[in-house]
Amino acid sequence: MAASDDELIGYQVELPFEFGTLFVPDAPEPPPPGLVDEVLAQLMERPAPRPLQPGEAAPTPAAQVVQRPVTFVRDLARLLDEPAEAEIHVLPDDIDGKIARAEAAITELLRRGHPICCAWSAGKDSSTVLNLLLSAAAKLKAAGEDVPPIVVTHADTGIENPEMSAYARNEMVQVREFARRRGLEVEIHVSHPNLSDQWATRVIGGRALPPFPGTNRDCSTSWKVKPQAKLRKKVLTALRKQCSSAGAEPVVLIGTRYEESDERARRMRERGESDVEVRRGKDAAGNPSHLFLSPVAFWSADDVWEYLGTARAGGIESYSDFEETFRVYADAMATSCAVVAEDMAKLAKASKACGARHGCSLCTAVGCDQSMENMLTQERYHYMRGLNQLRNFLSNTRWDMGRRSWLGRTINEGYIRIAPDAYSPAMMEELLRYSLTIDVEEREAASRLGIRPRFQLVTIEHLFAIDAMWSLQGFHRPFHALAIYDEICNRGARHPVPEVPVCQRPKEFPERFLFVGADWEDGWAYQYTGLRSAVHELTAMDSEGCMGNKLLPDGTQVMDINTEKMLEVEAETAYFVLDELPRVLRQHDDPRVSPTEAYFYYLRLGVISVKAGQEKEIDAMLRRTNWKFRQGLAGEIDHRVLLDRCVGAAEAGRTRSRNGAARERAQAGSRSEAFLRLDIGEAGASPAGDQAPHSPVQMQPRQRTAPD
Repeated sequence: MAASDDELIGYQVELPFEFGTLFVPDAPEPPPPGLVDEVLAQLMERPAPRPLQPGEAAPTPAAQVVQRPVTFVRDLARLLDEPAEAEIHVLPDDIDGKIARAEAAITELLRRGHPICCAWSAGKDSSTVLNLLLSAAAKLKAAGEDVPPIVVTHADTGIENPEMSAYARNEMVQVREFARRRGLEVEIHVSHPNLSDQWATRVIGGRALPPFPGTNRDCSTSWKVKPQAKLRKKVLTALRKQCSSAGAEPVVLIGTRYEESDERARRMRERGESDVEVRRGKDAAGNPSHLFLSPVAFWSADDVWEYLGTARAGGIESYSDFEETFRVYADAMATSCAVVAEDMAKLAKASKACGARHGCSLCTAVGCDQSMENMLTQERYHYMRGLNQLRNFLSNTRWDMGRRSWLGRTINEGYIRIAPDAYSPAMMEELLRYSLTIDVEEREAASRLGIRPRFQLVTIEHLFAIDAMWSLQGFHRPFHALAIYDEICNRGARHPVPEVPVCQRPKEFPERFLFVGADWEDGWAYQYTGLRSAVHELTAMDSEGCMGNKLLPDGTQVMDINTEKMLEVEAETAYFVLDELPRVLRQHDDPRVSPTEAYFYYLRLGVISVKAGQEKEIDAMLRRTNWKFRQGLAGEIDHRVLLDRCVGAAEAGRTRSRNGAARERAQAGSRSEAFLRLDIGEAGASPAGDQAPHSPVQMQPRQRTAPD
């Protein structure tokens, strides 16, 4: 696996670097668009040199242009005009030549004192780059030369295939041991997504749907790209300070290859990636970013496997024997050979079927996870069956609109849109039960084997973040997520993932809107429905050390809650709450208690700290939740009940856009607009304005499914 293309944004300005050539601070402008492709096409069309006939003179060096990918050309414009005189660097045909070329480039960087940051995913390509780096560094050290610091970065999404996670952890141990034996200064840093972005908090907490085929793949950005970019920035800053006296800038090594795919090759050409020339990246704002080099840019998959196979046989000094690398790739394609598996994956990719690219164990961005399915045919991987069943459940229920929340969150001139959005409270509860059951069963299986659990979907931090979000949004009774945890982890209840058929994609349905008024309970009469507590303020008046209030820039008065850079859960305090859970549940098991009570409890106790600057947004969310609670619209609501209280777009009337232009109500923006219009059958076919009497839907006391 190679670094994601999303980690490198924009064209990478060239810094001339060929063995012995100094960096040039003022980099030239990049060539015109399409020029690189045109040059490569011309070069590839030239015939390969034929064998010399007896007595035939050898051609001049300028005419020897072989039919191989070109690594770089010094002057692209001159090459088009005078191709015979241009300086062309030809890639070696044999693997030994490619290894020597890659190690020479890396060695030159190290000799110049450049600290190296290696982006390592634990896949075959990045493992090859990492071994090339460590091998070059070890040879320099053995020769008595100084070696600058080396940092290895790795991304952990939290829901990786458990086999890949275990493999990566084991490889990290071997890297550290190799560095210790060779006297190298090597550090390994692992990035993690923010708590609010992690799978359990994001999906079970109700922030967003899982990524499905054809939708935005922002999960990759949230779970890998952004955390890696944040970690890389921190690492490079530290390396610059550490090596400031030497004046050598850190360089990032990546494992991208032109042969991986046409799309990857296109992006690499746009960035001007080279195996022997260092490039400078551009960030999302177009500003100059870090330096990087792609040592295996022109290697084929066969080259990579040959290199790892040679290391496996002991022919190359390496930090690992790569036995596990070959195993996981081979098992992912249900074959005994990793190289055959690679070819099978390419064939599957060409036919738009699922390949054997290892990824997240719960990835729903593909129709099927064939690599996981192949692994599960072997008994050693049966412990992952629950993960695959949960993934398939999510995929099969994608179009089940009965599992969605239909109540919009954005008021547009008094109305909110009623349409399928994120998961419904019942679906979130269902997913938490399945996830906790899978976790408990894994802990029990690991205990029988005398090993540590191989994965965990819902940690203590996830559990309290989910419960806080359920309370904030009014999805469930206070502390409902903790009650489910108690039921499964303490009382022995189990909820296996059911096998459900694939739900077919529904048809279109008419737009519906619900009138709610100008705002969610604004004004003096509702000052304590937001981020304020009358009881807390009265208590704070007679005691010291209690949380007070503060004024926001717009004059809104809110509780002076704990804030951090991102959402955080204090694990030690969270365990204290679990110890007190029976008492806490008894005190709040009343349908008259607002669902937001758990959120306030966590704020007062310091269990959660919110992102700094979000107090105003939280105040608005709490007002909306309390309004829904009083209207009987909090918790699980049958969407047909909502539709009975709605009007059509015609009756809701025309509205205005932000620029003041009049437009149809159905075109008004809202969060639900991102979702497909779907046919909900008879319930959505009622004429506009034909509203049925509505009885408020009240939250019921919590039902226990296990005996006390």
